[in-house]
Amino acid sequence: MKHAIVFVAALFATRTAFPPRAENASATRLLSTVERFGSDLDWVRRGDVPCGFLEKHANTIRTLRAEIISNDPPVWSNEIDDVFYAPVPPLRMHFRLFTVFSADALAQTNPAAAWADLHAIWILSRALANRPEAMSVRTAMFGRRVILETAKRIAGRKPEWWSEVESLDLDTPMTRAEAHDAWLTVMQLYKMIV
Repeated sequence: MKHAIVFVAALFATRTAFPPRAENASATRLLSTVERFGSDLDWVRRGDVPCGFLEKHANTIRTLRAEIISNDPPVWSNEIDDVFYAPVPPLRMHFRLFTVFSADALAQTNPAAAWADLHAIWILSRALANRPEAMSVRTAMFGRRVILETAKRIAGRKPEWWSEVESLDLDTPMTRAEAHDAWLTVMQLYKMIV
């Protein structure tokens, strides 16, 4: 009985924690800039950037990095009441951008530019950690792991935002996301029955 009460409380908290939101200008701008990569981005895999990619797309990477760092974090559409077709951020794109920014950071001769690449990953990751879906939070966890692994190989003093990376608690967002996924499953079953 105690578990059922906790479960119902988690479902209610999930329902009220994520009001509907529209995609913000930063997310729209991000998608527009990412389009400049064309189909070349499809060849980026976890930890693997094709030979010549960084040189070919250096301007796009710089532009994207500057947009992410200098604007509000991207906010992706959220409609928690749409239990069958709720909008989800472009997570595959995030994985690929994490890989591109990490590779660019390691290729940089200027430590400030390398840290800026990691800062862009951090902003994208942090925005995903505030999403209701577990897969978004897992993607944020992956982004954080990429930052931590890449930072070990970058020279220079750690920037001010680094303390946020080290102190971020992703357990709470993951617990919340698991409650959301449970709520989503219950609502899907309910709507199929009714």
